[in-house]
Amino acid sequence: MQQYCSACDAEVCHERICQEFNVRGETIHLDLPVARCLSCGTQELDGVDPAERAFAIYRAHHGLLTPERIREIRESLGLHLMGFAIVVDIPEDTLKLYEGGVANEPT
Repeated sequence: MQQYCSACDAEVCHERICQEFNVRGETIHLDLPVARCLSCGTQELDGVDPAERAFAIYRAHHGLLTPERIREIRESLGLHLMGFAIVVDIPEDTLKLYEGGVANEPT
């Protein structure tokens, strides 16, 4: 299916670009799909959130739990955020950030 530029309605081609993101002091290199306009040159990311992808790579590299897994564990124990935060001995606001996708520090 052909895509068109949101800026000028011309056809776009699909390419990949390399971008660097800094996550917790580490540089994460991403190879991202983009749609580049053949007429005006506008580049738009092809349905990816680069920050989310960078955090996912960081978590995988350091063996950290995903936000979904943290939430699954908490819910399997039948705990709300406050109760689970007490059990794992971290502030509730920090737990909320972890479940929201902010990468925690490796231990």
